[in-house]
Amino acid sequence: MNQPRLFFSAISIAVIGVFALISIFMEHQLHAWMRDRISAELLQDAHTINSAIQRITHNYSIETLDPIIDELTHTSIHRVTLIDASGVVLADSKLSISAVKKVENHKNRQELLDATPTSPGIAVRYSNTVQQDMMYLAIPYSYVNKAGFVRVSISLAVLDQYIQHLRKIQLTVAIIAFIVFSFLMYMAVRYLKRLNDVNKENLNQKVLKKTNDLIKIQKFSHILACCQESAELSQVVSKSALSIFPNSSGALYITHPSMDKNEVIATWGEHWYGEDIYSISDCWGLRKSATYTAFDQEQDIFCHHLSQYKHAATICTPLLAHSVTLGALHIIFEKPPSQSVQNLFKTMADHLSLTLSNLNLRESLKLQAIRDPLTNLYNRRYLDETLQNELLKANRHKHSIGILMIDIDHFKKFNDSFGHDAGDHALQLVSSVLNHVVRAEDLACRYGGEEFIIVMPNTDLATLENRAAKLLTQTRELDLVYRKKPLGHITLSIGVAIYPMHGIDAAACISAADSALYLSKSAGRDRYTVSDIPSIAN
Repeated sequence: MNQPRLFFSAISIAVIGVFALISIFMEHQLHAWMRDRISAELLQDAHTINSAIQRITHNYSIETLDPIIDELTHTSIHRVTLIDASGVVLADSKLSISAVKKVENHKNRQELLDATPTSPGIAVRYSNTVQQDMMYLAIPYSYVNKAGFVRVSISLAVLDQYIQHLRKIQLTVAIIAFIVFSFLMYMAVRYLKRLNDVNKENLNQKVLKKTNDLIKIQKFSHILACCQESAELSQVVSKSALSIFPNSSGALYITHPSMDKNEVIATWGEHWYGEDIYSISDCWGLRKSATYTAFDQEQDIFCHHLSQYKHAATICTPLLAHSVTLGALHIIFEKPPSQSVQNLFKTMADHLSLTLSNLNLRESLKLQAIRDPLTNLYNRRYLDETLQNELLKANRHKHSIGILMIDIDHFKKFNDSFGHDAGDHALQLVSSVLNHVVRAEDLACRYGGEEFIIVMPNTDLATLENRAAKLLTQTRELDLVYRKKPLGHITLSIGVAIYPMHGIDAAACISAADSALYLSKSAGRDRYTVSDIPSIAN
């Protein structure tokens, strides 16, 4: 089943559901409206009877009233009953005089109890007299010294007949409306199907073209990612651009290190006659740092370096990375290109910007982040690289290297008690102590977590122990306060090792210092311990 039929079926089901809900609602409203209408008719008849009673001049009796009531209601389907104030039935339009005399007292009837001079009494119940369900409406009357009630009633069967008649009319109108609606929906679906087929075909063509363009751009991007130098980039652009944009000409320029001119490194197409070098100020796109198009000689201003192409359509797109101009990509069309072609050209320029940026970074980026962001000490990676260099220098100049392995005592408990933010604050304070104690040529690093390491080139054991003692003292004297809350004091455990006394390489020296650190912790913390591990060389 095709989509239009599904759509038509769904709409039909929805319409049927709506009609069903409307029918249920209308059924309820129909009953309420009919009850109100019948109540109004009964009330009008009651007032008519009341007015007629007021004109009676002779005595009130069953024999006199009953014929009068029969005369007044002989053309009406309503039943009219006159009842005096004590509940005695005086006349009834549907009963004979003898039958009226036998009717039971009505003083406890609900409609009589509810009737007031300003509001009628209404009740619905089964009538034993006429053997059917009735709807009653009563109003009080008074004349001279007589008082009572005029009661008008109608059989609910008659009311149901009215409702059934109206329901048939309603159903007929609904069926006609549904048939008309279904026909209109059928015609609409046929029109939509034809329109959908046309649009689908056009969309398929656009999707196919866009898919092919994306495949070409993706292939172009993958090849760009493999380029390692500008010469390779030139070859890729020259061949790929003509495939992506047939019947076009263009060129790729890169910005000279002086940042005042662009130099061509790749061209494509048969009609590129642009300059090999042009000033940055000659291109509106580079001035604006945004893509610039010039399609109409009379309305657009062409770039100076493309002045020979004023009868063509030109696009200049700067190649930017982090707001730095890396170059520019220019293309020439015989006629103004569509917006999709312009977007595709912008995508190609974006890929070129990224590739040029990566090539520049590959050539120029030599340093990486060497400091821990929290403590501003050197990080472990920098330690590994630098320590190897220091060992080479020590071997060459025959001097020693001191290593202090440092750990904050009970730091996990500190974190659990005061929170990680307070723990970070403590790490920063300890780091400041380390920076204060070390010499300019020393290397203070965060080794990991609450562990630190200090590398002290050209240092003897006595100097190393002196530095360890100063660290213990100054850390012990720290007054830790975070957000106006005192945090108490912290202490350090330190392991001391020296190259080449305690190890023949960096790993052995660090391991010796680490073992000495654990000896300090075992001995009660807040102290330093010199490694007792001899070097294999010794």
